[in-house]
Parts: sequence; C-alpha cells; structure tokens
Amino acid sequence: MILVQKTVSVKVYTWDELTKLQKELFVVAANFRHKAQAPHSHYKVGAAVLMEGKIFGGVNVESCSWTQTTHAEQCGITSGIAKLGPNRISNVTVIGAPETHKVILPPITAPDLRTQNYKVEDFCPSCGHCLQIIIENCFKATGEYDPNVQLWGYNKKGAFYQTTIGDALPMPFPPQYLGVNLVEYKKSQEK
Repeated sequence: MILVQKTVSVKVYTWDELTKLQKELFVVAANFRHKAQAPHSHYKVGAAVLMEGKIFGGVNVESCSWTQTTHAEQCGITSGIAKLGPNRISNVTVIGAPETHKVILPPITAPDLRTQNYKVEDFCPSCGHCLQIIIENCFKATGEYDPNVQLWGYNKKGAFYQTTIGDALPMPFPPQYLGVNLVEYKKSQEK
C-alpha cells in the first residue's frame, strides 16, 4: 500500500494586512451579500470574482426546490462570463453568514490572530458545487489547470483567510482532463 497525503494551507490575515484590491473585493462581497435572497436558509452569501482585472459580484438566490438555488460564486462567475466570455478567474472572495450576522468593513475591532487557535473547520470555503464551477475557469494563459487561483473568505472569528483552489479541492476534475483548453475555445469563439 502507498499512502498519498496532502496538507491544506490556509493563511489568516487582519484587515490591515490585506492589499487595497483584496479590501475592495471583500467590500464588494459584503455589499452583494446584503442583496442575497435566502428566505429558506436565512444564510446570505455574497461573492466577488476577479476576472481579467474586473470584479463581478454574485449572491445566493434560493429556490424552494433547492436544486435550482444559485450560489453566490456561481452567480459572480456567470456574470463575468456573460460580460467577457470564457476567462480565467484569478480570485474568488466570499462572505457568507446567517442573515442576522452583521459584517462591518472595515471591522471596528480586529482580532488578535496570535491568540487564536485555528482548525480547518474554522473556515467556511465554497461548497463542492461552487468549487467545481470555480475550477472550470482556473487556467493559466496556456490553458492548463492552475491550482494557485486564490480563494478568500471571512470567518466568524473576524479573520480574513486565503487558500487556493488546489487546497480547497485537492482532487480536482478540471475541463483540461477532458482535453478542453478554454484559451483555445475562447479564441475559436472570437472568430
């Protein structure tokens, strides 16, 4: 028997440690979260998707059948593709919490990250459905799968965190496994 293991990497930041762009992405996600339609779960999610240097927001829109519910990441990615066509995602930022949880950015007080003990369970990454949708547009300029696309979130302890699609979905099934090169596909659609 051979055992293959993977370590999941999550980096934790305070608001002051974020870049100007990352702060903007969190603000967009927070603003979109307010527009979410979540009458069943009361769990509102907002997303900011960075494609080609442009930010696209998304929200969860629940349906009573649940299977037709649109997830925030899916909504943001779909908006970006509708505007730009197939394009590489470089960053997906998500804020999700019960609708009674107020997210104030910038935070009034920042947690002392040095005193926190974190476990992987303290972070709420995108669900499997969204991770697959994200991975469909995680490719390099050559069209190869890019496991380093950044995923950002905000946890209930007030920390901002970053991981990658490769860590969040360690055994991916990207379109490249089917021989699909979205860079070449986009070029063919532009003709």
